[in-house]
Amino acid sequence: MTRDRTKEPGLAFIDAVTEPHKDEAARRALQENLQMWHRSGVAPLWLNTFRHRAADVRLACLVQDFHKFNTLLQDEVRSVEGVRQTRTAFGFHGVANMDLLLDLEMEVLPDADASTCYLNLRVAPGADHQVLAAVHGLPGDAGVGVVWALNTFNSHVGDLSLLLLGEDRAAISRFVMSDIRSIEGVVDTVEDEIVEWIWMADADAIIALCEMFAVDQDEDVADELDLDGLDEYL
Repeated sequence: MTRDRTKEPGLAFIDAVTEPHKDEAARRALQENLQMWHRSGVAPLWLNTFRHRAADVRLACLVQDFHKFNTLLQDEVRSVEGVRQTRTAFGFHGVANMDLLLDLEMEVLPDADASTCYLNLRVAPGADHQVLAAVHGLPGDAGVGVVWALNTFNSHVGDLSLLLLGEDRAAISRFVMSDIRSIEGVVDTVEDEIVEWIWMADADAIIALCEMFAVDQDEDVADELDLDGLDEYL
């Protein structure tokens, strides 16, 4: 039986630009609004603050109901005092390192040494499949791992969005220069270094996120992922 992909969740990102003198108040209000969000169809995963773009925050969501997502965007993000602009990006296909995805919450604690960033790739038209395959095939032995590589075609964030987890900032910089920018078909890269990571996802949301990537990857990868046992793991 053919799988109905139209009913499966996707990832959505909301970038909010805040007024400089209202940064902290806006971030606190966003956090409060999102942590009280309990509706089926949209699951806020985490809220990030970026270095070098101190007024910007990014919300990652798992979305299955776009009517509910529109409600969240308008009522819980755009209504916050101090938010002066929002932009959205969507991704529905990609690959992930399941072990890193499950370890992510333990690795990005405030007192941890790990460094994270979004790496946004502009990809030459026609090279999408080969670049995704090359990224997914990287060995991950340089102190940096690709948590996911997600197609976000023609959005403001790029054609391919990577979430990187590294032992420190220097390791990520070396990884980007030597391993990512050398891939044929990569036109340009832009890094968004994350300085604050506020978790909102519960165990069910993490399971759904893993399932979303599992169906995109090889069946043997999906078979190896014990989704029934994730509650105990988390």
